[in-house]
Amino acid sequence: MLQVLVKAFRLKAASLFILVYFVSAFVKASFSGRGYTEPFFSFVLFFCGFGGLIYLVTAKVQRNFISIRAPRQEAASVVLYFLGWLALYMILWRSVFSNAYLSNILGFWGLLVVVPFAYLRKTGYRPEDLGLTRKGLGSQVTVAVLAALIIGAVLVVLTPGGRYITSGALSAPGLFQALLAGFGLALLLAGFFEEFFFRAVLQTRLSAYFGSHFTGIVTASLLFSLYHLPFQFFGSGPAAGNFSYALANVFSEALVTAPILGILWARTQNLVAPVLVHSLIDAINGVPRMAAMFNLQ
Repeated sequence: MLQVLVKAFRLKAASLFILVYFVSAFVKASFSGRGYTEPFFSFVLFFCGFGGLIYLVTAKVQRNFISIRAPRQEAASVVLYFLGWLALYMILWRSVFSNAYLSNILGFWGLLVVVPFAYLRKTGYRPEDLGLTRKGLGSQVTVAVLAALIIGAVLVVLTPGGRYITSGALSAPGLFQALLAGFGLALLLAGFFEEFFFRAVLQTRLSAYFGSHFTGIVTASLLFSLYHLPFQFFGSGPAAGNFSYALANVFSEALVTAPILGILWARTQNLVAPVLVHSLIDAINGVPRMAAMFNLQ
């Protein structure tokens, strides 16, 4: 029975992904008052265009092969662990995790890096089994640079952060400082621990369980979107306090970039490219905030 369900999920993975994405995008559009054509454009550009390009630029990468010993048990354990983490964040947000220091140190680095890393090391996995290896470093950096150029160029044109970059509001030195500061903060506060947990730990085991990188990417991307729910619901943005809007926001936004990062991980099995590209995406989006924070001109 379980095998039948697994095969059925493989066949329906793409349909589920598309359904969740477009329903969320249209719900978000109804809340925000924005047009309904953008989701279609994003879908074609990111999923079809970028997905294909990332697949091509990783064709000759020196891949780090990882073997999962007990796919079913490990996938179930990691998913349950994440759902427990999510419930903990939703319940304790106001009393604990609204504090940025506790959220970053305990919630992110502690619960999403230290605990999984320590447990998997105890069960016999090596650092390279978690994407932490210098093997083929030159090849990995080359892939990261190519992927960053492809994605970064479009983000500069289409995103608010990118449009701020091209507006001329910052001088060249100010722009460099804003990007550098944003990249450093993104690396510490999102890029590494998110890629470590959602790609190296979670996606790897889901892919092994389903016997499909595609299904692993889709499932991990959906869970990665849910990960952002507390920050949308309890944050200060337009979706704050509105559960439906917050849920639509996380699925319509995170499902755009998560599969790209998932493809990078699946093709390399090394954290270098996903972490660097993830940090660059956040750095471009964060340029206006960095400019204001450091009073750059």
